[in-house]
Amino acid sequence: MRLAGQISSLVGIFMSSQVVMAAETKEFDYPELLVSPSASERLAAEAKTENKARWSAHWAIQASALTTLMAGITSNNDPGKATSNGDEPGSKVAARAATYVGGLWLAGTAIMSATYTPYQTGLNGLKGIANGSKKEKLAYERYAEEAIYAPSRIATVMKWASFASNAGASAMVASNGKNSMTKFMGGVGVGASLLPL
Repeated sequence: MRLAGQISSLVGIFMSSQVVMAAETKEFDYPELLVSPSASERLAAEAKTENKARWSAHWAIQASALTTLMAGITSNNDPGKATSNGDEPGSKVAARAATYVGGLWLAGTAIMSATYTPYQTGLNGLKGIANGSKKEKLAYERYAEEAIYAPSRIATVMKWASFASNAGASAMVASNGKNSMTKFMGGVGVGASLLPL
């Protein structure tokens, strides 16, 4: 028994010394530096292909906005429900709201399609970052990873903002319209507002 205990102690001491020697001679690696393809390689690949789909990237928001715009135009021709104090009918207010919301989303997404290239911008940002030492490479890959995920966060905000604004404006059209066509177009606008989700 005593011999087995001594052997066990010697093995433990030997293993401990091996771990200490390995730690002293080898730097620890980071997962960001071990994956293949690396974040910077993925960013470069995305940058090469992002121009191919730039005009169709926002189709769901644009379809929703176009439907809201059409509901607004339809509501503009609606006489609206009569008001007791002679104020402007709610259908006219709803028409302006839906026209502005739909038009702004169409214009905004068209401008984004023409000018917004997040992956290429991220790749250009990498050019100023050194990546010689392990610490610099780690910072380089982490920046590349941020550049990959940033457009997704923006798209999430856009789709929910699009849904809320288009659904709200279309619901105004549907609830303030007098004609059945106005109510129908408002309902279609509310339904189409779900497309980006």
